[in-house]
Amino acid sequence: MKHINELELCTLIEETRAAYNDFAEYTPANCDFAGFAAMSVARFRKALHNPSLTRETLELLIRDGMNHSRDADAKADAWSSFMASYVTSVVNNNVQS
Repeated sequence: MKHINELELCTLIEETRAAYNDFAEYTPANCDFAGFAAMSVARFRKALHNPSLTRETLELLIRDGMNHSRDADAKADAWSSFMASYVTSVVNNNVQS
């Protein structure tokens, strides 16, 4: 199993979040961040070293992480780091199972 670069994943999440915020500011969005992030599934496949990752699985993973961030009261300036850590942990646990 290849090592997931958490910093690279954090950067990807930050970039995706910035794009989502810009998109949602000027366009009535018919999706949340998880749905928007799932549109970038190819980039997440690469970052997570998981070529079989589906858009639906990514969306569920991100949405679950968003729920956990609310439960953990993740601060806005550390949200991307929290999400990268959460996603890495879940993916690593799924690979080991």
